[in-house]
Amino acid sequence: MYGTQVRKNFLVFLEERHLLSTEQVNSLIAEIGRSPTSKIREILLKGALVSEENIYAAWAEYYGLPYIDLRATTFDPYALELISSEIARRNMLIPFNSFQGEISVAFDNPDVNIVNQLKQITRCNILVHIATRTGILEAIEIQYGEIDLQAAAKNVDLSRYERALESREIAETKPI
Repeated sequence: MYGTQVRKNFLVFLEERHLLSTEQVNSLIAEIGRSPTSKIREILLKGALVSEENIYAAWAEYYGLPYIDLRATTFDPYALELISSEIARRNMLIPFNSFQGEISVAFDNPDVNIVNQLKQITRCNILVHIATRTGILEAIEIQYGEIDLQAAAKNVDLSRYERALESREIAETKPI
């Protein structure tokens, strides 16, 4: 019963914010039925009734969490180092700021177990924010793509290439 009430209340919340009409809410309540609460956003997006940003901003407001537009965010490299790209990708989240033992993390769908795991991994307090799935995916690719490339570059064995360059330089300075 609780899940059904939350679904209905969130749809009414969207109606109160003039993001959905009364007719749309009634239709969606019938359509959603017993779908998990987190699937409401997917159903709304699939029907293109409300923009992704409006859905996630309303979702954040509904649960009393801050919403963040990751496209307009400057990312803290230290925060990105504390949470691996693997964890970010697997859990649809991205850290974006750190300050005095706290890390601000944007989630697609926050989960208390994941938040607790992040606390253990980082030894920091986790400040939960909501962001769009698209925003998180783009930020992961941009932010961790750079970090992953840097890490890969550190692991490349350059000695073979350096020896080849030295051989070439010797050949150019001492022709046969």
